[in-house]
Amino acid sequence: DNIISINPRIGYITGHGERDIQDQNQREGAAPLRELLSDMYELKVIDLTREEIPPEIRTIIVNGPRSEFSRAELFKIDQFLMGGRSALFLIDSFAEMQVQGQNMFMREPPVLPVNTGLEGLLAHYGIIVNRDIVLDQVCYRTNLRGFGEQSLYFAPLVDAGGLSRENEITRYLKRIIFLKSSSLSFGADRASGSLLKLPLVSSSEMSWLMKDRISFMPWSMSPPPTKQMSSYVMAALLSGELTSYFADEAPAPQGEAKAGKGALPLHFESAIKKTLKPASIIVAGSSEITTPSVIDNEGKNPNAAFFHNMVDYLN
Repeated sequence: DNIISINPRIGYITGHGERDIQDQNQREGAAPLRELLSDMYELKVIDLTREEIPPEIRTIIVNGPRSEFSRAELFKIDQFLMGGRSALFLIDSFAEMQVQGQNMFMREPPVLPVNTGLEGLLAHYGIIVNRDIVLDQVCYRTNLRGFGEQSLYFAPLVDAGGLSRENEITRYLKRIIFLKSSSLSFGADRASGSLLKLPLVSSSEMSWLMKDRISFMPWSMSPPPTKQMSSYVMAALLSGELTSYFADEAPAPQGEAKAGKGALPLHFESAIKKTLKPASIIVAGSSEITTPSVIDNEGKNPNAAFFHNMVDYLN
């Protein structure tokens, strides 16, 4: 398979409720990604709960996981990056549950926090996914039956002012849309050498944060005073020398797996503690930007270009 493959492979991580690249569902699926990337890449599905990341893979995509990664699975991702490779993380802090039954159209869907364990891994490297949702007055507007025109504050329209001109991923884009995104922060620098930290996508200065009780009902939102508004990062790039998430862990006695949720693998003793060469990570605060509601099937809209650019840069 590797010998006759024309296009390089991109690893698509599964096993934790990630968005399905076979599913065309407008709300849940991420099928456009397979078609979008097929011009240059082959997406290889990798179930981390059962297999290792193949050595020929240079880039992995983690898209909207819903359940917790075991320590052994986090170790696989960590060691993949320690080899000087790259990863794209699209992380949702909250998930909107589907309402079933006769009154489903009258009931507000519950929104629950998502805990995957990746939050700690990414924070260690230097990008923090905050527990909030970015709302922006510069946003998509639509007509809702019975309510008239509504501003969807959770769908910021990001123009050139919010797209970094310091990197080719976003340099030539004019406008993209983000959906239900958490804000990102840069944490303490734990790297052994130089580390590039770059905001790629930011909301407008007319933005604020929704915390605690999360609701995506547009009629329940109202902007705060202007003085309480600010711009927030929604996608960021981290590139350079990293230290392992497991660098301070002692090997288990006599090569035994270390106890805890998802015991560490036996080869933990030979773990790489620092990147062998510079690694790159891109984090987005939402996986909604990979669904058919945002990316067209032909891959011609700005959001499609943005996603393809991220994969090109990482690979």
